[in-house]
Amino acid sequence: MEHDSTEFDTSTAEDDATTKRALALRTVLGLLVVFATMAMASLFLKETFTTIGTWIWEAYGLAGLFIGTALADAFTIPIPVDIYLVAAVTANAPSLPVILLGSSASIFGGCIAWWIGIYSERIPFIQGFLQRYKVKGEALFKKWGVATVAVAAWTPLPFSLACWSAGAFNMPFGRFLLTSLNRIPRIALYYYAIKLGWMAGNLG
Repeated sequence: MEHDSTEFDTSTAEDDATTKRALALRTVLGLLVVFATMAMASLFLKETFTTIGTWIWEAYGLAGLFIGTALADAFTIPIPVDIYLVAAVTANAPSLPVILLGSSASIFGGCIAWWIGIYSERIPFIQGFLQRYKVKGEALFKKWGVATVAVAAWTPLPFSLACWSAGAFNMPFGRFLLTSLNRIPRIALYYYAIKLGWMAGNLG
């Protein structure tokens, strides 16, 4: 029995390492795709993207960036966080306010998702809303524990899903908030991938 347990533990560790490598690869590939897409958009569709981005930014600005990002990371709405970063870049908005406000909004949205997870078993409406994500969220959190939030903060895993699970598994809010700060460098990294791709297209 001891031999079988050792084999199982080794297999589990190897599976975890493989999963993490796959997520890291997907993250790097995602950044490259973002860079290449923005370069192509700048090279061939610059006027269209600039017009749309400027319209969005003038209409909604930093408030729209904050609200849209917070909602995306609280409820996994169909519009991804990076769309707001694209609008900011194509509208030539100042970088520092965009990164700071975008990061703050993402963390705030994650806190809302954590709160939803905390009360998911007590409020029927929330419980029903999360039911379709529950199995996946539980599997992730049982696999990586508190590290799930950090992993989701950087990788293509849905950040809101990790935050819901953190609340549902009663992860202390202080530890959750500290871990969710990983969203700051992630937002900054994707913002600059978008901006550098946009600038690279202008050189063509």
